[in-house]
Amino acid sequence: MFEAQFAGSVRGALNTTQQALEGMRGHGFGRIINVGTNLFQNPVVPHHDYTAAKAALLSLTRTMAKDLGQHNIAVNMVSGGLLRTTDASAATPEEVFDNIAASTPLGKVTTPDG
Repeated sequence: MFEAQFAGSVRGALNTTQQALEGMRGHGFGRIINVGTNLFQNPVVPHHDYTAAKAALLSLTRTMAKDLGQHNIAVNMVSGGLLRTTDASAATPEEVFDNIAASTPLGKVTTPDG
């Protein structure tokens, strides 16, 4: 499962970036957005393979940003958090959601419906 997560999160981002780089460098401009999670910073669920891969993706994002910035190519990562009432969060205890909600500006945990 670790290898599958790394393949999707890290290798997928790297392969996509490598394919787009020539065109971005040719235009002197580019934007790369990776999709991460905040669950490796606040591991409220035991998805070790997923969180390790997303932590590696953050590292890749930061090093690519440093390397590609000189070419006017920005590399960023958008990181969401745990959503209430999804398959991934179904076994999450209510007190975990309460703790997450207490640390957010709106005082709630997002659901897939908003």
